[in-house]
Amino acid sequence: MPNITLSNVEGDSVVIPEEVARRLFNKFSVVDTFLLAVRPPSRDSNSSGGDGEGEETEETLSSGAGRLQEEEPLRITQLHASREVLQVVAHYAMLPSDQRTENIPRPLKRCYAESVMPHELELVKQAEEMNYLRNLFEVAFDLRFEQLLALCGAYTNERIWEISRESPDIMTAAQRIREFLKIENTWSAEEMENLSKEMALAKKLDPHAY
Repeated sequence: MPNITLSNVEGDSVVIPEEVARRLFNKFSVVDTFLLAVRPPSRDSNSSGGDGEGEETEETLSSGAGRLQEEEPLRITQLHASREVLQVVAHYAMLPSDQRTENIPRPLKRCYAESVMPHELELVKQAEEMNYLRNLFEVAFDLRFEQLLALCGAYTNERIWEISRESPDIMTAAQRIREFLKIENTWSAEEMENLSKEMALAKKLDPHAY
């Protein structure tokens, strides 16, 4: 079975069956069209005479695409992904289809833990603990891996809500969320101090402002 190779800028790589990648990664949704457009001409399509002149059967197209795939293995390189992220992407993609949650409601109708399978919850929790959740989300987006994207996105949304709810004030919440998302604070100390005063004043004028 043909494979697709995913590799990062450091040269680490994983291999995923082409059938799996084409089914799950929308990034490859045009692969068939591309392969057929540049396939080498087949004997059947060049033969003359008969009612089927110029016609190409599905079998002919598939064989032409298959020959090109053998000559030019499909790959996507230079992904900004750690080795762990590549491995998680490959692992999740190659799970049986009934081991990946098909549709995660947006917004969630129940808590996240009740909306996904236990091993999926463990996957995203480990990603957060090992500090590659954001990278996993970004790679899922790059590949248009919708199921993994939804899995990471819903978990991220719930964690942001939890962080906000557990923080004593909006400034602390903002700082904790930046840390969770690995986002650098580009504001100066003076700007942060002014913003803190503005937020405190808004809260004083309207206790329900935020």
